Amino acid sequence: MPESSIHDKCRPASNRLKKLQALRKQALQRRFGHASDARRLFVERAGGSAAKAAGRRRLAPVPSDQDWERLKDEEGRLNDALLDFHLDRLAVLSSVAGRVHAFSSLFFTRLMEGGCKQVSRWTRSLRQKVLGGIFSKEVIFVPAHDSNTEHWWLALIVYPWAAARITENGERLPSPSGCKAFIAFLDSIDPRLGTSFVDPEDEQAAQQAAACAQQRHEKALKLLREYLKHEWLTCFGGAGWDYCEDLIEGISLEVPQQTNTTDCGVYVLEYARRLLDDPRLLDHVCTHQASPPLLVAPVSRSLRQRWQKLGERLVADAAPRRKEQNDRSPASPVRLEMKANFDLTRDSPMQLEENLKILDFYLPRLAFNSSSGDRVLAFESDFYSHVIQEDWTKALNVSLEIRKDIAEGIFARDLIMVPSHDEKGHLFLALIVHPWAAAEMSEPMTEDTAFVAWLETAPTKVKGRSKFLEKFREYLKREWRECFGLENYDPKRVEEVILQVPKGDANPTMALLELAHRLLDPGSLDHLCNHQASPPALMAPLQLQQMKPADLLVPTE
Repeated sequence: MPESSIHDKCRPASNRLKKLQALRKQALQRRFGHASDARRLFVERAGGSAAKAAGRRRLAPVPSDQDWERLKDEEGRLNDALLDFHLDRLAVLSSVAGRVHAFSSLFFTRLMEGGCKQVSRWTRSLRQKVLGGIFSKEVIFVPAHDSNTEHWWLALIVYPWAAARITENGERLPSPSGCKAFIAFLDSIDPRLGTSFVDPEDEQAAQQAAACAQQRHEKALKLLREYLKHEWLTCFGGAGWDYCEDLIEGISLEVPQQTNTTDCGVYVLEYARRLLDDPRLLDHVCTHQASPPLLVAPVSRSLRQRWQKLGERLVADAAPRRKEQNDRSPASPVRLEMKANFDLTRDSPMQLEENLKILDFYLPRLAFNSSSGDRVLAFESDFYSHVIQEDWTKALNVSLEIRKDIAEGIFARDLIMVPSHDEKGHLFLALIVHPWAAAEMSEPMTEDTAFVAWLETAPTKVKGRSKFLEKFREYLKREWRECFGLENYDPKRVEEVILQVPKGDANPTMALLELAHRLLDPGSLDHLCNHQASPPALMAPLQLQQMKPADLLVPTE
């Protein structure tokens, strides 16, 4: 694939939002006649610090003065304190934070020393946050240390969930996403991949260094395969899926090679920074299992000085600050002053109207409090009734409230959740994903796909899906015209996706709320948007008995 097309495919979402903002501004100028009237409708949102981005997760502490001296000394070797401090913050501040997870530098050492049992509790907090644990992430960063040579290098576990295969009648079915799980090794002392401080004319030294690198990578591949198998069973048990760790291949990526014997730790940080700074590089590695040119580019001679300056900025960011008030406006037009007086623990069946009231109360709060809140909207069930009855005036009035908050309206969001039901009263969630992607532009904003996904848990299939899809398509076309004043929205480009979720006779309201709770994790949401398939966390068995109503009202950060 040409480099230009790769960059187009991986264009950051901010560029797409700028195009939407430009379209909206033009529409408002046509409507009001003055640019100033349009500008006032735009909402600016500032970013936060590493602590805010990390939410409740505890970041690595600030290194000591003795640790910093290692970075300042040209002959100093970086230790675990320096690597963890920088890598933690690079990961949570990155634009791909929801897609990645960075292990501590001690993780691989403990795995080598004691096997999977030694690190079985390292992801417990992540599993509590999202049921899929590390399998909700696309890339896992594993800094590794060779105690024999005091050498640091980096392993990337890519698409760890893709090695799982569902079994039917004793046969393994192909991965529905088409993705391939693999482990990539980024090693700054590997003469097989480039020129390093190892003299290529010294054939014996070069062969020895290459053999050491190969031995490191083979051992790591074996250990990480075993760990992923163990972690899958911990997360999901059987669940009808078989984790085939033997399908995970190991590849060595071409990366810049260090020019001395002490810079390996700095090179590990530089590899991670390049991948986390530019999502296109990370996507290139995931898609092509090869290094993009910008990852292979030579490093600066003043690499240590650059990391000293970056470290100073991160230390300043880590300083305690006075708690700021959250002034984020609601993500959807919900009545947040409502009080809950629902009994979600009773076993007796509830009427459809009561079930819808419960979804109307909890679902917007789940979306608002989640770490994906700025990417998601949750409508109330009245909106669905307006769309199905083709009462477009009322449906557009509901989304008018969104346009007052965000000028681009629903098209500034990645996901819209709509509580729905069929004629027989079966509940389900309609998920409208990437609604902007069906617009026909002279210059495409994105290569994402607009689609409507159905989230249902009842054993009986929802009737009339095709009718629902057509109504949602018509609404999106009218909303685009209302928002931007353009007729270039092609509703036929909005596809249909049926998600794989646990089925059963469980309370459908609580089941849908639990699945929505899982889906709002950034990693799971990215998986749905990028692969049009259920993320692993969505396919795990329901845990209704562990789901408390209070859990639905607190932030999921």
